[in-house]
Amino acid sequence: MPSDETGGTAHTALAAMIDSGRSFSGQERNCVFLNTRDGRFANLSAGSGLDFPDDGRALAVCDWDQDGDLDLWISNRNAPRLRLLLNKGSRNNHFLSLRLRGNGTSVNRDAIGARVELIPKAKGPHRLVRSLRGGEGFLAQSSKWLHFGLGEETDIAGIRVRWPDGTMESFPGVAVDRRYLLLQATGTPQPVATGKRTTALTPGFPEPSPSPVKARIPVVTHLQAPKLNARNSQGQATLGNQSLLVNLWATWCAPCLEELGHLRDRADDLRTAGLQVLALSVDDLDPATAGDPARVTSELGFPFPSGKATAPLVAAFQEFHDTLVGLNRPLPVPTSFLISPEGHVSVIYKGPLEIDQLLQDLTHSTGTVDERLQRAAQLPGSQLTHPLVARSRLTQEASTQFRYGLARRAVNDLEGAAYYLAAARRLDPAYAPAAKELASLHLAQSRWTNAQSELQAYLQLEPRDAVAHQEMALLQARLDQPEKARRHFEKALRLNPDDSLAHFQFAAFLAPRDPATAISRYRTGLRLQPGNRFAANDLAWLLATHPREEIRNPAEALKLALRLDRESGGRVANLLDTLAAAQAATGNFEAAAASARKALSLPQTAQNQQLAEGLNARLTHYLEGKPYLETESAQ
Repeated sequence: MPSDETGGTAHTALAAMIDSGRSFSGQERNCVFLNTRDGRFANLSAGSGLDFPDDGRALAVCDWDQDGDLDLWISNRNAPRLRLLLNKGSRNNHFLSLRLRGNGTSVNRDAIGARVELIPKAKGPHRLVRSLRGGEGFLAQSSKWLHFGLGEETDIAGIRVRWPDGTMESFPGVAVDRRYLLLQATGTPQPVATGKRTTALTPGFPEPSPSPVKARIPVVTHLQAPKLNARNSQGQATLGNQSLLVNLWATWCAPCLEELGHLRDRADDLRTAGLQVLALSVDDLDPATAGDPARVTSELGFPFPSGKATAPLVAAFQEFHDTLVGLNRPLPVPTSFLISPEGHVSVIYKGPLEIDQLLQDLTHSTGTVDERLQRAAQLPGSQLTHPLVARSRLTQEASTQFRYGLARRAVNDLEGAAYYLAAARRLDPAYAPAAKELASLHLAQSRWTNAQSELQAYLQLEPRDAVAHQEMALLQARLDQPEKARRHFEKALRLNPDDSLAHFQFAAFLAPRDPATAISRYRTGLRLQPGNRFAANDLAWLLATHPREEIRNPAEALKLALRLDRESGGRVANLLDTLAAAQAATGNFEAAAASARKALSLPQTAQNQQLAEGLNARLTHYLEGKPYLETESAQ
């Protein structure tokens, strides 16, 4: 099995390929095979009409129009997401449909697992058997009506049911071309009238829809547009705090030139509505086809600011498009982005836009998420108003803001990351991942108070996150809140008592406050991770140098220090310093002085002035026959 990291990377790469338009099934068409009853199958894919080039997913079988033959529902990953194929064969064959219902005690009410045998009156080698299954194929559940195709058979001797609890039951007296309900333990089939579908369905031809030459994409999520700094020849800013249409065009693009002309002709209407236009030529991105955009806009008499689009700016707009649109294809020209006065991308126009529609779109980014969602819908209708559904919409929107915040942080845009993570928090205060990530961002920027606030909010939502309690403890220790820090350390270790790092961090926190408990935490942590030399060295130092006699344990300190020195080859100054202190604590001052001199002779000590000064001070103690003890304030 791949690791989580490998699996996550593979999933990301697969999602990127699908978003770029790659077919999940490699453009393979659907297949249909006919059982020829001689051990082989005949390929009827093309002749059946089912060989769509869709990325098919699930197939469900039912008699949708209740005409006695089976119809197919097919779901796809791509459009059309759902197909209904009605069986309109003209043969006059017979059928029988049965619906089973268990007793609700020894057998489930849906009778899942029941086995039904149909016995025809005509003598023959075949009996028809159907099983009622919960789920069929991939992501599918066919109808719970069991369908028996009888061909030319007109008489049925009986029905035999083996219920899931093992009981057998017969149901005589059924006729062909009928629908019956079989209730467990009754033995009598109940006729069910054939219903009529009231929804009129219009057949569609299995032809691919033509690709549209333009698309209008209203944006629901408030994403900040790239910062634009357009200035005139005098260096004055030409963009105010108003709605802005950024138009990407090229001199070689005939629809672009026509669109610039339309914008020119409706300039008064656009300005009256409070809309500014910025036309940016992409000619410079491909020198082989580059023209003279300044000459073109001059000849057109284009009345709005214009300039050249840089590669980073186009890439930024492409990123916006790819974040919001499922199919990540390169932006065509012309493409326009409507930006609200607040700086949010409001609508994306791929291909030529309609000026009247543009004017109607100026208020699209206003209002609530639900209002924007309603305006963005491609079909008229109403939204579900149930509180759970409304809440899920906000959570989905918060998730989008959260993912974009992660993307901005990944490229070290910390300001952008903070904006989107905070937006996710405002949309859905109960969306825990946003609170946790925002706390992490504040920690990275040394904004301790803000980080504490977000961690508190996160822990209210996820009180059993041991790592978050550990982070909160370290943060509160930094903010000089020892009692709160201690409570969070204890909570973290109750949730995960086998976390050696949490034990070591708690021990380091406790050392100057509660040394006896600190020693206990160090020992517990070292039982879990005996190879941690940093924690072992801290414990040895505490046992050798603590000012209170009841805390010190020179023998244990010396044992630890000797092991660490041996494992490091006697070449680590900090470990030699601890060894010297432990040797002095046991009364071996000559050995202590030798260890301190050895530590002072190492190159690493010369590069650490604080360590060198400390070693020299402690060496003086050893030469005088005195152990080195920390002061209470130092501890």
